[in-house]
Amino acid sequence: MTANELFEIKVTYVLYASPADVYRCLTSVEIIEEWSEAPAKFEPFQDGNYSLFDNTITGQIMALEQDEKIVLTWRQSQWTKKMASSVAMIELSPDRAGTVVVITHTLLPSADIAEGHHQGWIDKILEPLNDYLIEYDSQEG
Repeated sequence: MTANELFEIKVTYVLYASPADVYRCLTSVEIIEEWSEAPAKFEPFQDGNYSLFDNTITGQIMALEQDEKIVLTWRQSQWTKKMASSVAMIELSPDRAGTVVVITHTLLPSADIAEGHHQGWIDKILEPLNDYLIEYDSQEG
């Protein structure tokens, strides 16, 4: 391993809602704050800025494809200034159960950070989002 080696993770997860509902929950600041239970910012356009979990995660929106894909630069507040931003691509595709979410997170600065992000995507984002979507669906139905 070299000092300049960067790491990548891939997380696949099924959310029990349509791609349109998942996309809306990932791009609407009001909904993000509901499922994350923390202050957020999300400017839903290319080169817009975002922050999650009260500025713990910040970055820019690189690409948005309605109901299909979100690409973000990603930086954690505790990373040193020498650590470059990573890139997270969130892909949504319809499934009988709802939506298959595939997250490819690249340019992570260490194996430990990559491992932490793999579990973090599940524990901090995907599971709370799924719980929110199930609760929202039960209130609607």
